[in-house]
Amino acid sequence: MHSSGPSWENLCMSRNDFDKLRSFVQAEKTLTLATSDEQGEPHAASLFYWSDEQLSLYWLSSNKSRHSLHLAVRPQASLSIHANAASWREIRGLQMKGSVQIIDDDATRSAILAHYRAHFELGAIFSLPISRSTLYSFTPVWMRMTDNTHIFGSKTELELTHDGWQTVRSK
Repeated sequence: MHSSGPSWENLCMSRNDFDKLRSFVQAEKTLTLATSDEQGEPHAASLFYWSDEQLSLYWLSSNKSRHSLHLAVRPQASLSIHANAASWREIRGLQMKGSVQIIDDDATRSAILAHYRAHFELGAIFSLPISRSTLYSFTPVWMRMTDNTHIFGSKTELELTHDGWQTVRSK
């Protein structure tokens, strides 16, 4: 797979905790992407995504959409993924900061799109819109997981360092 992202073997948290985080990301299907333009004007967009094993996230979008135009100038972004919740006890979500790049290598794009299509059960009817869309990849450098199902205000923060992922805060 593409994943120029960090090695998760250097994760300084339990394997079980990482597996829970990855399961959460892979179970959800939409993210909210936050970008900004040259003047710092913010914008948020909801997008379907697919995640690989290293938690790099992939989505399709028009290169003319506002968030894509922002990313062409500033390839850094923040995003949020959260489960639907009816009460504070059910709040679970992940915030991430990282960099975005366009996947333009044909073989890499085809491999990622095969997973993306399977994840969303997209049949042949979507072939034309997919072929006209740009494939983006998000590589995280910081993450914060909130999980009120564990305990109110439960948070784990991870930051990418030269030694790999480090837990910088856990509550």
